Amino acid sequence: MKLNYGFEIIDVNLGNFSRQAMAIITLTTDLGHKDFYIAAVKAKLIESIPEANIIDVSHVIEPFNIIEGAFILGAVFEEFPPGTIHLVGVHTSIKSKRHLIVKKADHYFIGPDNGIFSLMFKGDYDELFEMIIEGDTDAMFSFPLKELYVKLAAFIATGGALDGICEKTTQMHELMAVNPIRRGNMIQGSVIHIDNYGNAIINVTLDLFTQVGNGFPFRIHYRRKEFIDYICTDYADVPEGEVLAIFGDAGYLQIAINKDKAADLLGLSKGTQIQIEFI
Repeated sequence: MKLNYGFEIIDVNLGNFSRQAMAIITLTTDLGHKDFYIAAVKAKLIESIPEANIIDVSHVIEPFNIIEGAFILGAVFEEFPPGTIHLVGVHTSIKSKRHLIVKKADHYFIGPDNGIFSLMFKGDYDELFEMIIEGDTDAMFSFPLKELYVKLAAFIATGGALDGICEKTTQMHELMAVNPIRRGNMIQGSVIHIDNYGNAIINVTLDLFTQVGNGFPFRIHYRRKEFIDYICTDYADVPEGEVLAIFGDAGYLQIAINKDKAADLLGLSKGTQIQIEFI
């Protein structure tokens, strides 16, 4: 296989790959499951890295929703072992010729320079590389996840040095993260994600909650004249149908309803303001 990244053509011999290492490749995309796209990507991965262990993080990211993609992958990547290669296909513009490889804690992230990595890492990463694509590469532009990212993953998995085919950089497209606001004894947060169970995930971490609250009583105001003043450790801590607050596995505050969809029943959606008052 040959990789053409605008610098030079590099031959990648995958013949002995199975005797070298078992690569773990994750996929996070907004491609959905209705069409053939994911199957095509996986077929290319199997062809390029026969012994790879391919893990689906999610393919139902809301189309073009970079914030959701950053949250989903950012919440789980550390669960994978070092050396894992994460392929990101969320809002991959066919007009973009700038694609990045981010190295963080011995993980590799390959994706478009559309701001998703700025939201995930907030400048905290180990190395950043840029792929500069030149020449007649229309196929890569139309489906870079399949035609470009898979080849690069194979190159990394077989021990290829990124310095040889990519250019080190410190530049990436920056998007403004939606951060909670602290005002005295209050935190102004907002809903950043609605999960499959209808739980509303708030951009307030346990660390921030503990730091600001300092053990004082509190009220989590989720809509006018309605609040929660306790934190559960399990969804079943309250009777079925009752509203609760809990810190989920990703470390963020959630407003949920035991065995029902809090977002639908409480009128919560992405961007809904949530006020936490310590009293």
